Amino acid sequence: MGVSTLIMEAVCNEFFHGRLNFVVESPPVLPLHAVSFALASAATGFSILWFGVNGLCAGLGLFNLFLYTSVYTPLKRVSIFNTWLGSVVGAVPPVMGWVACTGALDPGACVLAALLFTWQFPHFNALSWNLRPD
Repeated sequence: MGVSTLIMEAVCNEFFHGRLNFVVESPPVLPLHAVSFALASAATGFSILWFGVNGLCAGLGLFNLFLYTSVYTPLKRVSIFNTWLGSVVGAVPPVMGWVACTGALDPGACVLAALLFTWQFPHFNALSWNLRPD
């Protein structure tokens, strides 16, 4: 998701200008190479989950990739609703682990997702406490 996120955020880089401290590799990665790498990574991950685990787990992974890169990442520039979507994104991977072990999306997986979804809000607020002036 990292490359996909950087691609999506590159469109509106001015929002994050000066806020993030990360090293940019030199020479810069061309957009074509970044998109190619992101697509190859997504296809590889999906294939591993589909053939090595099960279709439901692969579908959840693809859903989470779409939600993170296409909905959550653009939304965090314009709305605090991104925290709600980010909570869903954070709850899906453990559910994928549950589905990988049991082969089903049963009530236990839903309880796990609900607990993790709820936990994300105090977690986010604690992490963002020092960024209040921003």
